[in-house]
Amino acid sequence: MLFLLSLTIGTGAQTGYTENFNGGTVPGGWQEAASYELSNSGGSLVIDIDKGTNQHANNFPFELDTTYDFSSASYLSMDVKVNHSVVLSILFYDDQDVLVSKVHRIIRSGQFTSIYIDFSGSGMVDYTKIKKLKFNFGRTAFSYAGQAVIDNVRLGTDVTPFSTILALPDQYFYHDTKEAVLPLHDIYNADSITLSGAGSLIGNIRTSAVSSGSATIIFDCLDGVSGTDTI
Repeated sequence: MLFLLSLTIGTGAQTGYTENFNGGTVPGGWQEAASYELSNSGGSLVIDIDKGTNQHANNFPFELDTTYDFSSASYLSMDVKVNHSVVLSILFYDDQDVLVSKVHRIIRSGQFTSIYIDFSGSGMVDYTKIKKLKFNFGRTAFSYAGQAVIDNVRLGTDVTPFSTILALPDQYFYHDTKEAVLPLHDIYNADSITLSGAGSLIGNIRTSAVSSGSATIIFDCLDGVSGTDTI
C-alpha cells in the first residue's frame, strides 16, 4: 500500500517591528561602534556622536532579531531630535548584505521630529529578508559631533505612512511686509500643502504645488500688527 503525503510549509516571516526603548537599557541588537556611544535615558535611545576628520563613513548597526519580510511595506518611521543639524543616512541590508540607503535631513530642535522613510525601489535588495540597518549621522560632513535621541522606531507593517516636511526654525518678519516668501523643503509623501493658524498676523496666503519635494508659501504680514503665532 502506498501513501502519498503532501506538506505545505509557510515561512511565517515577521512583517513588522517596533521598539520604544521603554525597557530602561539599550535593547539587544543596537550596537555601539567607532564614533558612537549608546545609552538609554528616559525611555529613549541616546546616541553620543564624535566623528573626527575623515570619519564621515562611521556608522552604528542595528541587527534585527531575525530576518523580516518588508516586501509589502518597506517603511521606517521614528521620532528623532538632535542638538546640531545633521544629515542622517540609513542603510537597509538583506541577509546577503545587499543594501539600499536613504537620507533625511534633521534640523536642530529640543523637540522630537517624526520622520518617515520609504526604502523600497531597489532591484537588488531582497525585501523579504531584511536583517540589519546601519545609522550614519553626518555622512556628508567633514566631521561631526553632537547628540541624537531616537524613539518609537517602527518598520514594515507597524508603520502607518504619513507626510513629513523638513522642520523650520522660528521665522521673523517685519509687520507690513508684503509678498513674504517661506520656502519648504524635504516634503515626503505629499502633493500639496494646507496652512492653518496665524490668521491674526498674516493674510493673502498662497501655496505652490509640491515639486521635487519642495514648495513655497507666499503671504502678506498684516499692517500694524505684531506678535507670535504658529502655523
